[in-house]
Amino acid sequence: MTELREQGRLPLGLIYQGERPALESLALNPEFAVPARQDLQDPNLIDRYREAMQSFIR
Repeated sequence: MTELREQGRLPLGLIYQGERPALESLALNPEFAVPARQDLQDPNLIDRYREAMQSFIR
């Protein structure tokens, strides 16, 4: 890390691990796949998306 700073570069690739869990980890529901791993070819995807959006509007 000091080498990068001496070169005038920032160590942006370093991962910070805090004492508290991230908000995302608290919001994840293990029953459902995370968005990046969802099947985009699923014919029910649009209906489930609309249902999820309606749950926030109600």
